[in-house]
Amino acid sequence: MEDTFIGDDTTLLESASQPGEKPSVKTVNNGKVLKPRNENIKRHRLILSEYRRKIRDEEKDIRELKQAIKIIEEKKLEHLMSLIEKWREVSQKTLSYMQYSTVLKIDKMGGFKKYMERELENKLLEIEDEYTRFEEEMGSFLESDEFERLSEEQQEEYKDQINSRRYDLEKLKLQKAKEIEKEYENVDDVFTLQELTKLLKIDYKLIFPH
Repeated sequence: MEDTFIGDDTTLLESASQPGEKPSVKTVNNGKVLKPRNENIKRHRLILSEYRRKIRDEEKDIRELKQAIKIIEEKKLEHLMSLIEKWREVSQKTLSYMQYSTVLKIDKMGGFKKYMERELENKLLEIEDEYTRFEEEMGSFLESDEFERLSEEQQEEYKDQINSRRYDLEKLKLQKAKEIEKEYENVDDVFTLQELTKLLKIDYKLIFPH
């Protein structure tokens, strides 16, 4: 079979090897024979297959990384829970000791109920003391030379402000007294761990979750 150029260098005529066969034509670009279409498709498929393999490898690495992170987080959580349990154990023992020592002191005072009654009285006295201090301070101001030097109009204005403040404090005093009395009502004569954490302003369920 012989190859014969026809016209310019863009077409190459391939002679038939057998009588009666049609010669085939190969396209030439700048003297180079173009690859057949099937070879290009095959090459693209190989490239696509390689990309898919790389994607699968990347996905595998991501899965393994996520699994590793999950294991680390679980171990951290286990360690944290272990620390919490140790803290609770120490806190429970400490509170139990405090409860025991406090009960001994309270019993000498006549029992827990008597102790709470005294606490109620003390808190009510604190509220009364706040109101008394205000009255004393305002009384001293009204008798001061500074107040005397004010004009009658200014004096009346100050008196109105003091009376308004006195009214607000009186309302606040009654409100606090009711809240405290409600807090101390229905108190048993047993000093429990719940009562201890309440006095210490600690969340009981945080230390005794069950």
